[in-house]
Amino acid sequence: MTFFSAANCMAVTNGNWLVEPTGPLELTGVGTDTRANLEAKAFLALRGDNHDGHDYLRSACAAGAQLLIVEQCAADRIPKGPAVLLVADTRQALGALASAYRATLTDTTVIAVTGSCGKTTTKEMIHAALHVRLVGIRAPKSFNNDIGVPLTILDASPEDDYLVLEIGMNKPGEIAALGAIARPDIVVITTIGPAHLSGLGSVQAIATEKASLLGALAPGGVAVLNTDHEFANEHASSYPNGHLFGAAEHAHTRMTDYGNDDAQQLWWFDVNNTTRFQLPIPGRHNAANALAAIAVARHLNIPDESIAAGLLQVELPAMRMHRSNCGGVIVFNDAYNANPQSMRASIEAFLETSVNADRRIVVLGDMLELGADAAKLHEELGRELLEISEAHSIDQVVLVGELTRYTGLVLSQQWGTGRVQYYGDLDQQVIDRIWKNWKPGDAVLLKASRGIALERVVNQRPQPVTRSQSVAVA
Repeated sequence: MTFFSAANCMAVTNGNWLVEPTGPLELTGVGTDTRANLEAKAFLALRGDNHDGHDYLRSACAAGAQLLIVEQCAADRIPKGPAVLLVADTRQALGALASAYRATLTDTTVIAVTGSCGKTTTKEMIHAALHVRLVGIRAPKSFNNDIGVPLTILDASPEDDYLVLEIGMNKPGEIAALGAIARPDIVVITTIGPAHLSGLGSVQAIATEKASLLGALAPGGVAVLNTDHEFANEHASSYPNGHLFGAAEHAHTRMTDYGNDDAQQLWWFDVNNTTRFQLPIPGRHNAANALAAIAVARHLNIPDESIAAGLLQVELPAMRMHRSNCGGVIVFNDAYNANPQSMRASIEAFLETSVNADRRIVVLGDMLELGADAAKLHEELGRELLEISEAHSIDQVVLVGELTRYTGLVLSQQWGTGRVQYYGDLDQQVIDRIWKNWKPGDAVLLKASRGIALERVVNQRPQPVTRSQSVAVA
């Protein structure tokens, strides 16, 4: 009996047949998106804030689904043809299927990555370091919640050598619940810092939540922790196979030097004064993320030369320090998300990378989900910008959003108003005004929380008027 047999799907989800299968089901997995190919898959109808998968049952059949897993729904919404399994809650059923399927991955090393920032980057680096020698998959995009994590597990093959998961959270208890499904062999915690404070209240509460993933480690599992955060030192001693990475002298995988090669646009770092690795993406923080990938790969007996080859091939998803040339203005789009830690790291990486620019301009939007500390943390950002600019001059700061007003007040007290621009909102008129102040040779950084959609500065930029456009036609 295969895992995705009709009988097993019913048993794992504790469901009942609304329409029994007329013969054996030859299923290979589960899908939730009718725009994808659902041949030989079960379609699980999820309900969300803005959509209901039960509205797309016919589309699922057209995409090839042989089994529909649904909650209570009207009989006239159920198309003829496929088997239909009724469950109490499709979201819980997805987790139950993933948890049971995880138990079949006995020869697959499951690696779970969490942290306040750097999760997706570290996940991609681990995959790059392992994929040179091994076969496996990693979570697509930022599949890190109670939908994305189960779907990633269900997409793995028992023949895979490894599976890299990303584990996120918005409220207490989420990480422990996802850990119970994933049961990782290796846990990587990138950083601990002020993110999602509106849901957790304090950095200590965030640390406690992240640490809950360690409780899900399989027997003999490995904890890979960033020793540059006190959290790591507190927890490392609790795990016999704890491994520390970072810049501290007691780190097992330690960054001992760092620099960049302008000619090749590569950034190098030395590990334990013995081995040099290179990255195609900038920033000391990205080198720190790579240390975690190196630690994981070495644990799986990947030789350093293969790790180095893999790291050179790392490609990050969109809006993560993506570089583009916009009419001679070099834009670094790092606008996927932001919190106080990632904001500073991004600014420092940008300044390291743009030393030859005529002017260096940072465009910063609100950092969201910071709760009662939001105003204070945006004021602190202003003080950090002053400190950073002392060492690496920032020529202009453009601020967008209600909360960056606090950042602007701090900056204006020191710099006056000419060097700082503030806009409460980002519309087309504001975007046009911003671009009028820039010229070829400038380098620009975009960084903000996802809700600000700061990438509009690039996507909706004014287009230059060509000769043919400027000539009136009679």
